[in-house]
Amino acid sequence: MEAEALEDGDCEESEPDKKKDITNWISSPYQTFNVRATIDTSSVFLCRIMPYVVLYDKIRGVEVEWLTLPLWSQKVIAADGKTVGVFRKGSGQPSGWSRFIPNFRCDNRVFGAGDSNIEDRRGGCINTRAKRVFVMSYSRNPEFKEVIDHIRDAFTPGFMPTYPPYRPGTNWDTPSQVPTRKTLGTEQEKKITVGNWAAKSAPLTKLATKAQDVNRMRFSKIEMFMDVGTTNEEMRWLIPANNDRHKIYINYCKYYQPDKYPPFFRADKLPMGGSNSCDEYPFASSKEGAGTAQGNYSLRALNKIQNSSHGGKMGA
Repeated sequence: MEAEALEDGDCEESEPDKKKDITNWISSPYQTFNVRATIDTSSVFLCRIMPYVVLYDKIRGVEVEWLTLPLWSQKVIAADGKTVGVFRKGSGQPSGWSRFIPNFRCDNRVFGAGDSNIEDRRGGCINTRAKRVFVMSYSRNPEFKEVIDHIRDAFTPGFMPTYPPYRPGTNWDTPSQVPTRKTLGTEQEKKITVGNWAAKSAPLTKLATKAQDVNRMRFSKIEMFMDVGTTNEEMRWLIPANNDRHKIYINYCKYYQPDKYPPFFRADKLPMGGSNSCDEYPFASSKEGAGTAQGNYSLRALNKIQNSSHGGKMGA
């Protein structure tokens, strides 16, 4: 593999060529290239990288380059969105093809500033053409299949099987008053589309870690009053004044899906522990989560190991 740099500034590769036997590529297809950019304190420039694979063969004992495969998008698209050419096919070089070379913007911003857990580093480059899309697959990610099922169902029109139910007149700004789990016949479809790359919807927006409780406090860690105004016995899960840690055991999932938790033994019917945890979509780490969704979000009790595995994968 080689990478040819076309730079606007001082941009060079530390290792321009790397060679591997085909058997090594099959076992480990990844290669790392370290691109160094030297800039002053005020400049920003683009460094365009053209990675390609060169295949060699031996003719009469001499190694000969016989095929070059570009590793970036070769499609050239006009302003109207129509494809006007493909660089690696046909004759000639279509105008504007260089727009599709991987394009790195380098500047002098400080990475890690303000975070004591990250070493401060000045200067860096990002790939301005790359789309960082978190893709989940049943075949590649069996370790969190239940999470995939939940997100798929959250995107599926209908008011079940996602919780809480969506009904007109619900005041979503008073989460302590939990919408009843009983079917009243007034349930409506939720509109959960954000973050669905397959449907080309708007992406989720990252939320600062310290701000994520704005979402979780809509369905957990709060005092909850259930079945208020119904013929059922009123249920209350309160946070004792002398036991603030108790609030971590309170969430909507335990009310809507009690069968997923061990039988309650407390007078207030709050289940404790179990092998499941409460999963939400849109993610608590996003600005589009329960805190701003006005009921258009989904909760489900699912395997806590799978839930944790998914969270770790997404975080990475």
